[in-house]
Amino acid sequence: MRLPSLAVVLCLAILSVGPDPRAQGPSGRPEWDDLTVLHVGTEPPHVTMMVYPSTELALSNDPARSPWFRSLNGTWKLRWSPNPAARPTDFWREDVGDEGWSDVKVPGSLETQGFGMPVYVNIGYVFPFDRQAPRPPSDDNPVASYRTRFDLPSDWVGRRVLLHFDGVDSAAYVWVNGRKIGYSEDSRTPMEFDVTGAVRPGSNLLAVEVYRYSDGSFLEDQDMFRLSGIFRDVYLWSPAAQHVRDFEVKTDLDARYRDATLGVRAMVVNTGKAAAAVRLDLELRDASGARVASASRRLRPAPGGGDTPADFRLQVRNPLKWTAETPSLYTLLLTLRSSGGQVLEVVPSRVGFREVSIAGGKILVNGYPVLFKGVNRHEHHPVTGHHVDRETMVRDIELMKQHNVNAVRTSHYPNTPLWYDLTDQYGLYVIDEANIESHGFGSNPKNRLANDPAWTPAHLDRMARMVERDKNHPSVVIWSMGNEAGDGLNFAETYKWTKRRDPSRPVHYEGSSSVGGNSSDINSFMYPTPKQTEELAAKRPEMPLLLCEYTHAMGNSNGGLQHYWDLFYSGRNMRGAFVWDWVNQGIRQAVPAPYQMAGRPDTFLAYGGFWEDPAGQHNDWNFSQNGLISADRVPYPGLRALKYVYRYLHASVIDAASGQVAVRNWFDFLNARDVASLAWSISANGRTLHAGSVDLPDIPPGEQREMTLPMPAIAPEPGAECFLNLSFVTKAAAPWAPAGHEIAWEQFPLPIEAPPAPARPAAPPLGIEEWGTLTYFTGKDFSITFDRLAGTMRSYSVRGRRLIERGPVPDFWRAMTDNDLGAWKSVGFAARKNPALDTTIWREAGPAWRVKDVEVARLDDGRARVRVSGVLPVNQAPYDVTYTIAGDGEVVVDASYTPGAGPVAMMPRFGMQLVLAAGLETMTWYGRGPHETYWDRAFEPVGVFTGTVAGQWVEYSRPQENGNKVDVRWVTLTGPDGIGLRAQGDPVLEVSASHATARDLEKADYTFQVPRRAQVFLNLDHRQMGVGGVDSWSQKAWPLEPYRLPGDRPYRYRFTLTPVLK
Repeated sequence: MRLPSLAVVLCLAILSVGPDPRAQGPSGRPEWDDLTVLHVGTEPPHVTMMVYPSTELALSNDPARSPWFRSLNGTWKLRWSPNPAARPTDFWREDVGDEGWSDVKVPGSLETQGFGMPVYVNIGYVFPFDRQAPRPPSDDNPVASYRTRFDLPSDWVGRRVLLHFDGVDSAAYVWVNGRKIGYSEDSRTPMEFDVTGAVRPGSNLLAVEVYRYSDGSFLEDQDMFRLSGIFRDVYLWSPAAQHVRDFEVKTDLDARYRDATLGVRAMVVNTGKAAAAVRLDLELRDASGARVASASRRLRPAPGGGDTPADFRLQVRNPLKWTAETPSLYTLLLTLRSSGGQVLEVVPSRVGFREVSIAGGKILVNGYPVLFKGVNRHEHHPVTGHHVDRETMVRDIELMKQHNVNAVRTSHYPNTPLWYDLTDQYGLYVIDEANIESHGFGSNPKNRLANDPAWTPAHLDRMARMVERDKNHPSVVIWSMGNEAGDGLNFAETYKWTKRRDPSRPVHYEGSSSVGGNSSDINSFMYPTPKQTEELAAKRPEMPLLLCEYTHAMGNSNGGLQHYWDLFYSGRNMRGAFVWDWVNQGIRQAVPAPYQMAGRPDTFLAYGGFWEDPAGQHNDWNFSQNGLISADRVPYPGLRALKYVYRYLHASVIDAASGQVAVRNWFDFLNARDVASLAWSISANGRTLHAGSVDLPDIPPGEQREMTLPMPAIAPEPGAECFLNLSFVTKAAAPWAPAGHEIAWEQFPLPIEAPPAPARPAAPPLGIEEWGTLTYFTGKDFSITFDRLAGTMRSYSVRGRRLIERGPVPDFWRAMTDNDLGAWKSVGFAARKNPALDTTIWREAGPAWRVKDVEVARLDDGRARVRVSGVLPVNQAPYDVTYTIAGDGEVVVDASYTPGAGPVAMMPRFGMQLVLAAGLETMTWYGRGPHETYWDRAFEPVGVFTGTVAGQWVEYSRPQENGNKVDVRWVTLTGPDGIGLRAQGDPVLEVSASHATARDLEKADYTFQVPRRAQVFLNLDHRQMGVGGVDSWSQKAWPLEPYRLPGDRPYRYRFTLTPVLK
């Protein structure tokens, strides 16, 4: 079978300059519905560039400073039509007005501006079609007719004028001054047109017709909100007739990775009518502006616009190397001069000297094996949709760098050009991914589009346009051919073309490697468990393994990270992973009127279903909410956990008592001594006893050194628990963080024997009185009402103030996290037949606890014991509680569970809940914090932390279990007067406090629907199961085995309640 060459692919254009907007392609159908037409009248793809009239302006690298650049961003006019038949067919005419049309912001997604409906779908297309002959819809296919006017500068007359769109979703026709210029699809790479013959001095009319769906949409089935419009920058630029149309930069390092050869191939065109001799000067400058190398070539490009190549090879002695840790950049200036020496244009380009290779199952950057500590990132903004402004991009990078992320996969399409400038500048490794996903046809080798030769040109075109645009960015270290689009002929051809076009970078494609295919240089997978990851790596030891997606960050997730990173740090061919994903795809909306109330936010971040459900449109609900940060860039606790496992400095204890520690440097190119200093402290029961700061010794990359901290002798207070706390902080400011930013931390218990705590004094007298089914206990400053029918306290009061309104009562349930819900749904009907699979049996187990027997006994003058025996509805399992009450108000609670007969599902939690009186808002605890922690995500240090109950709430996109704290020694809840309740673990507890119940959370889709109750719902747990998150839709969403609470095992724990008096 004969496949089209790349030349054919890139020239699939039918130049049409007539005024008829309904011009047909070769198939007789309009271009947006014609698979054989990808582009009409577009310029060949090339690197992102700008031309300047002088070196001084070129060095600014700011297109806005070039007189030959004009941004067309701003407010345009729009006529939105629900389908092609309803669109205005003559809107492009100059004699047609746009009075009464809507204003629209460009760039920006249409649907976030009120034109059409946002639709979120994970897998599958949002419109019906024939799978045997896929075509975009003609009935429900909105069309946006855009118009704007621009003035052509007088000094542009006689020069070429190019019209450039960085991104239009999904296909567009363009007219200038009533003249049809062309057509293009592929929403994530530029479309550029030569409009020289259509523009005129003074005012000009630009008209753009955008189709929401086109045949290109079948390759754009990404897991995201389906939005449309002109969502990236639009501008005009004006090169001279003789012009550097494109250029490629290669940095070839020698065998020692010391000296370099800078290779440059420039393509010079002459669009004039006569031959013209020109000189192309190359100059390489370092960051200080000093010249490093230079060369010149004389050329005589023939008229007509064909490429004339100019090749250069410059020797550069020991340049600073570019890596994500050391993003050293040089500036390359390409100056084109006339034969008389006049500057025609200066084109600047940033250059990073780096080399990527694969050897021994590892990915090498500049000859050194690197670990990819990555995230996947969609382009999303809560207000402007798929248009992301520079400020937000910089904020993303700052957060990534601050949390030790060093790599980004542009999932699942090429990002806006500015993103790559920023990743070059700040230092991030980029897997640059083509705009190819046909998940709706299956993510397997049977995918029709992956195997149909009719779709070969479209696959090749999208890959080629990305490669040609981004080829000079040092941050792009790996090409990716797309995502979840099956495997077959078209990927085999695309892989071969990419390897021929750019052998300097590896090619990634999980769709091939995950099924054992050969169209990938990297053994890539999605969402295996740690055990599976190790097994998969062992099957192809010669290939580096990357998890292009792992630890699905949907809601309260990201458990078990350490198990993955123990593998990645092992030195084998497991080379890193990319979290799915970086940012939630929420769209800011006004809180519906019935839920608006004073003191609460008046907007919220909506997800799938908010618009679609009322319209009867299929959607995938909140599955777009799987980011480490919210849509408005607020980090979730999972990002803190990621920061810990991604840290570059690891410490271990040799002899804690004498302060001997070992520090291993996991930076790949930096000496730890040059990066960070070590702040240390010794704490006892959360209080700092001693602290200091020391410089790190010489620790080259990948090596470990021992050091001794200047720790003084310690005499802790009786009963004190002591820790050695280590904090590695940056020595100097970086573009992404100030000096003193913490990049890693560790905490180790100190083996210091504190004197025993003094013995507890004898309790004062305790009064006991029974009245019906109630028993009253009274003592110094307190009283308890115990309900023997319920088997718990009805009230606990101190100095006449009620602290406990109910409890403790057994609690086995938590408001389902997204992972809990996904795992439970995956079980489906099987759970009805197999109770060992159905965790929901625990939802009502606590409230349905049936008390069988209560025994009240006085132990001595100051103490009494209440034994409560009962059974749970789950297999009639015994559940017993013993309360030991003392005359000073101390209550020791001892709870035990014995499994019943028969299989039973794991418990979400084993604990008890108390309802505390309103006003006990100040929460102080001694345990891990201050951030939320769970059994399988417990990297926060132990200390004493204080906050409000309301402040423990974590704003996940959908209300769910949140705010937990693990390894809590004690916790207090107090009011403004300092009076409250203290709970102490024996030895530790998991603790959470909230103004809402689990039932409140499970009934709500958004936080604004959650009532804020005055009481405090305090959970004192032996343990919750972990949050899990290998994925969020199968049984792998459950926590890993070590972090589960099997229901067929006995459990027992104890805690003590005491009053807090001012």
